[in-house]
Amino acid sequence: MTDLVSKDLIQLIDQGETPAGKKKVLKAAIDLFAKDGFSATSTAVIAERAGVSQATIFKYFKNKQALLNDVLNMIINQLVPHYSQDVLDGMMHNTTDIKELISFIVTDRYAFMQANHNLILIVMTEFLTNDAVVAELVTKLKPKTVSLVQVIDRMGIGQLQVSGFDLLQLIVSQLLFLFLKEFRLSEGHQLNIDQQLEQIKNLVIHTAIKN
Repeated sequence: MTDLVSKDLIQLIDQGETPAGKKKVLKAAIDLFAKDGFSATSTAVIAERAGVSQATIFKYFKNKQALLNDVLNMIINQLVPHYSQDVLDGMMHNTTDIKELISFIVTDRYAFMQANHNLILIVMTEFLTNDAVVAELVTKLKPKTVSLVQVIDRMGIGQLQVSGFDLLQLIVSQLLFLFLKEFRLSEGHQLNIDQQLEQIKNLVIHTAIKN
């Protein structure tokens, strides 16, 4: 199956028609929110990292929360729908085998998470602490999840011993744990990501597919 080429949000910001000063602020905020967290990041630090004045930040954003909301909205409104549709298109056109489908989802979605690791860290943090973000994510993701589950169920007829939703939930939980190991828990130790992904694929296939 052909790998999908992903663009991260920084590229989307650079390619957009957003004013140069706002682009600098957004990119600096993404980097700092992911590294230090929203609460620990001041507008002064963002301005310094972006090479602009705080007045420039407040020209485009009412306050720091508004800046965070803008970042989160871009992630939800641009990245999630775009890549979810890519995944569905790729699966439907390139495979009818459930094992290959599982392998594709695991490999492609983790590549996406790696390419956008700063954004994923922001979303994960806010998902745990911000009810509004949770509600927005659920609203945006639900239609895509339904479509993806339908594809899984259709390809897995007669082979799966779990529902498409349960299979997807298992994959997501395993990928999130690997993501945390790579970007938060490895403490400088190099992980063999390819080996880790193969282990996830084998675990999911063994758990979900009838012997």
